[in-house]
Amino acid sequence: IKIPKSINKIGIFDFENCKSKKKIKIEDLESWCKIKFGSSEANPLYNNAKLYLNGKKVTKLTTPKKIISINKYSFNGCTSIKSVKFGKKVKEIGDDAFSYTALKSLTIPKNVKTINSSFTHCRSLKSVKLNKKVKSIGIMAFYDCTSLKSVTIPNSVKTIGWGAFWCCPKLKSVKIGNGVTYIGEDAFRGCTSLKSVKLGKNVKTIDAGAFMGCKSIKNVKIGEKVKTIGTWVFMDCKSLKNITIPKNVKNIGENTFGYYGKNNKLIKIKGFTIKGKKGTAAEKYANKNGFKFIKI
Repeated sequence: IKIPKSINKIGIFDFENCKSKKKIKIEDLESWCKIKFGSSEANPLYNNAKLYLNGKKVTKLTTPKKIISINKYSFNGCTSIKSVKFGKKVKEIGDDAFSYTALKSLTIPKNVKTINSSFTHCRSLKSVKLNKKVKSIGIMAFYDCTSLKSVTIPNSVKTIGWGAFWCCPKLKSVKIGNGVTYIGEDAFRGCTSLKSVKLGKNVKTIDAGAFMGCKSIKNVKIGEKVKTIGTWVFMDCKSLKNITIPKNVKNIGENTFGYYGKNNKLIKIKGFTIKGKKGTAAEKYANKNGFKFIKI
């Protein structure tokens, strides 16, 4: 399929069921970045197609110098793209702009402040470098990036959204910067290789299921400013045998830690121990759930 540079909009069903179209040919990359796609399926690249610019297959993508915003779905499903170098003017990368691509590494450009769900299902992506101006890692930003091994979240980041790193089973280490105040639901759910978590000192809320299913976690350090630990945050973290809860924590959700699931039943982790101050939410949770409590 050849897409002329005069095209600026492609509707939802324009390429429906065009699964046999494996070569998408364009003549102008800047025009392509500006196309408004009605959905991910509207992009003819969606079904694992290769992109050809003026007859040459695009494997190393460099965005045009004038581009400020890359529209959502722009390169969704393009399996030929293995690397991307963003122009200095890029400020926004739309949802699913690079989902299902073959990117191996990624550097977020310096003017991007919010990371949208732009890189979901990038299953070859091993490393991500965030700039020091990023303020928010959005909903499902790196969902299902199954090869991602490590990430450092800079101090500029304030929030980590729902499912941001959900289902990244090779992620072994996460360093959360001191700027983060909120960790969203399911943010690191299913990161089964994650062994330790060091939360930034300004985290106030850890929302439901944030580290659920992180079966290798052995150590968690809860910061002194955390006030709320949501439901099922450390559910099914079978390697986590004890946890220290600071006195500032006022709310602990149901089945937050000390449990794992089996055959649709909740089972207590044998010998699970909670350490904390007497008369706090930590002691209340321990007593309610029948866990050993050690006063510190």
